[in-house]
Amino acid sequence: MKILFLFAGQGYHADSLFDIFRTDKKTMNLLKIMSSAAEIDFLQNDLEMTNPHSVQSIIGAYQLTLFSRLLPLFTNHQVDLAGYSLGEISAFLGSINANHQDSFKLFRYRTQLMTSIVNNNIFAEYDLLSVVGQFILEEIQPVIAKHNCYIAIINSIQHVVIGGKISDLRHLITALSQYPISHAKFLGVYLPSHTDFYSDKSKQFQRFLDENYGFYSLKYPVISPLELNKIYNARQERALLGQELCTTLQWHKVCALIGEYQYNLIIDLGPGDSMTTILNKANTELFNTPLITASHYNSLKGLCNAIISLTSSYQ
Repeated sequence: MKILFLFAGQGYHADSLFDIFRTDKKTMNLLKIMSSAAEIDFLQNDLEMTNPHSVQSIIGAYQLTLFSRLLPLFTNHQVDLAGYSLGEISAFLGSINANHQDSFKLFRYRTQLMTSIVNNNIFAEYDLLSVVGQFILEEIQPVIAKHNCYIAIINSIQHVVIGGKISDLRHLITALSQYPISHAKFLGVYLPSHTDFYSDKSKQFQRFLDENYGFYSLKYPVISPLELNKIYNARQERALLGQELCTTLQWHKVCALIGEYQYNLIIDLGPGDSMTTILNKANTELFNTPLITASHYNSLKGLCNAIISLTSSYQ
């Protein structure tokens, strides 16, 4: 059986993120250990889901916890991973089976690197803008560039994510009003991920990855939104993660690849169900592929039971 785990990116703001684990004693104990390693209490009621200085570690902890609890269900199956933006960092850490200290060391460093461009005297200086419409991408690209903004992620030919300073993005929204735009929404990430704002940070990030994670190997292949194929080599994946910091992610093409790989089951780990939405809108061929969205379940037990029910015929 061929399984794909999807790791979403930032933009999920509900502080109920860890509620799915609350009835599972083993996972709650694991989260206490992870909280100590991350120096963040993941079980508190008021998680700072919009704080760019902590949210990468929070989302990463959720994803790695859920992945580690579900992975034993697929011991004898083929497992692939794909991550959207921050999610690819989690996918990388999940694939190398990094220990807690190394996992949060990476989340913290990436956070430090990405927030280093932010003027601490200006609240919400940068952000990502999700734009949906019947536009022609080549026609709006010059408009985006004119406003000192960049395309960060292409979800589909009708859905792009644009990074820039919030003041510039607001002017861009006005300029794009002459095009068939149906939806423009700030994601509340407060960082211009995957844009030229990080062009001088890319090599620095790759150097950190090589120095601290060079002894790890990938246990599961990761689908790359830059190379547009499965990456089996940890060194190559580290280099790609460095490049991705300042490079547009071709997620519409990843969606097409996922369809071509013909998985028997796709599991959207979340947080939220944004990856499910992106997949369904970008690739109609996937409608025949069973897709389980973790955020649609109230408990880990319910999620596991749904997976076992779907996979039992493949045993």
